[in-house]
Amino acid sequence: SWYGVSCALVDNDCHIIQINLAQNNLTGTIPASISSIMYLEEFVLNTNSLFGSIPSSLGSLEDMEYLHLFENELVGSIPSSFGQMTRLVSLGLFSNQLTGTIPPALFINPTLMYFEINSNMLTGSIPSTIGQSHQINSLFLYSNRLTGSIPHSIGNLTTMVYCYLFDNFLTGSIPESIGAISKVVFFALNNNLLSGTIPSTIGHLQSANDVYLDSNSLVGSIPSSI
Repeated sequence: SWYGVSCALVDNDCHIIQINLAQNNLTGTIPASISSIMYLEEFVLNTNSLFGSIPSSLGSLEDMEYLHLFENELVGSIPSSFGQMTRLVSLGLFSNQLTGTIPPALFINPTLMYFEINSNMLTGSIPSTIGQSHQINSLFLYSNRLTGSIPHSIGNLTTMVYCYLFDNFLTGSIPESIGAISKVVFFALNNNLLSGTIPSTIGHLQSANDVYLDSNSLVGSIPSSI
């Protein structure tokens, strides 16, 4: 056996299905050759000192369910090839130095539940395809440099519990469709450039414990529906 490596029988042969080397003071880059481990389901390298870019070849790992590379020193963009990982449940890339935009293909995924890419230097807008990830529980996009408006399709995320979009440069109004995310417990849009009024549909967030809208340019009155 190898430390941090788990195997399982697949097609009557032993294959690596899990690599977990989190918090091991690892340095260097992530080898593109990881993509040759075709049955890999979990690739966990968080909280190390890894640098360089994320290999786009990882997107060919179609059995991947948990990809955690957070709390490293990774640079470059999020590979659009990650949209090919159609069994992905959890993507954790937060607290790196990633740049570029969020690939729209990431959200064309029926199994995605945890999407945590906060605390990077990502730019561009939130893709409208976000509404296709109907199983999302946690959406952490905060502390980036995202611009543009919040997509109306965010209202399709009816299972979402945590929605953190604060500390960006988002503009436009808060979409009325947010009323459909009635299971949300924490909803944070503070520290953006949002304008317009607070939609009355915010009163539909009956499960919400905390709603943060401060430090924007919102006008009008607080809806009585609250």
